[in-house]
Amino acid sequence: MTRRARTGRVDIADDAFIEAPPAQVAAAVADPRNHAIWWPHLTLTRVRDRGVKGQRWVVDGQIVGSMEIWVEPYRDGTIVHHYVRGLRDAAAPRDVGLRHVLRWKAAVVRLKDTLERRGCSLRSMADRTESSTSIDAPPGAVLDVIADFDSYPEWAGEVKKVSVLSEDGDGWADQVEFTLDAGAIKDTYVLDYDWDVREDGTGVVSWSLVSAQVLKTMNGSYTLAAQGEGTLLTYRLSVDVKIPMLGMLKRKAEKVIVDTALEELKKRVEA
Repeated sequence: MTRRARTGRVDIADDAFIEAPPAQVAAAVADPRNHAIWWPHLTLTRVRDRGVKGQRWVVDGQIVGSMEIWVEPYRDGTIVHHYVRGLRDAAAPRDVGLRHVLRWKAAVVRLKDTLERRGCSLRSMADRTESSTSIDAPPGAVLDVIADFDSYPEWAGEVKKVSVLSEDGDGWADQVEFTLDAGAIKDTYVLDYDWDVREDGTGVVSWSLVSAQVLKTMNGSYTLAAQGEGTLLTYRLSVDVKIPMLGMLKRKAEKVIVDTALEELKKRVEA
């Protein structure tokens, strides 16, 4: 058997906003007919169907590696996060990474024209609370604390108990059970995690609610970005409950959770 030569690292991260509901964007992302148009230089094999949250593939062709599209609800539309990590095939153009980016940006423009022309400016799934903090430590150190779920009760005052229920093939936690006491919101719930992070710790850690007793929504993300020798950490969170609660109280509960988590996480990392 002849082994194909591979050379040159390809690492792509791209974000785009489309003023359309996440479900419509996700449907377009999942359609194989679009794949042939958007990425004619690649052969895709789906390894994870995340439904309304996007798709993950193994790719072959001019780039050999992995590719993902994460569909994130945001305000009146959707943020589409696109990631490619792999190696350039020896027979591929040397600028295959750039060509891929240009193809994808052209695809996004066409998709925006199609979906936004339909007037798809519905409200996002839920209003979100967002806050950021600067941490005097590299992103890798911050990511290590975020990923160490067993230690959460030691530093996160509102988290009373944590159990990692399953892990993915890379050793990252996949599903985690929490017991939370955040004043107006008390519950035991399970979150599903996705780790879209690079080797240096930068990237996005996102989660969505799998099951709960009181909560109806507990979706959010940490975005880790390098800031000099430290880290800029952004926390986005959307909370909703099954029982009637004034929107003002839900936003207040979100703010308490977000602000407390950032403050306590910063202290933990910098200690």
